Amino acid sequence: MITSEHSDQELFEPVEGIALPVYVEVCRTLVRSAGDSVRRIDEVLAARGLSREAWNRIRTAWSERIRRDATVRAEFGRLYAAPQIGDAGTREG
Repeated sequence: MITSEHSDQELFEPVEGIALPVYVEVCRTLVRSAGDSVRRIDEVLAARGLSREAWNRIRTAWSERIRRDATVRAEFGRLYAAPQIGDAGTREG
């Protein structure tokens, strides 16, 4: 159905220029930096051109889409679980 496709497409539209794969990448980096200082978190965000305020808006919007829609939730999970460049050296198998 065209309406459903349109809705799905809207759910995956970037939030303030941040598409879901980039959102996942920033989330993963922030999780790895969880024990680091606030300064390190700000550095991670700044590397993507994001202020803390912008990140809070982006995080809120993507979190709502993930909570609300199973397709977005599944894609977030798939992207989050996928190996990153550089992971090969740290994974067995």
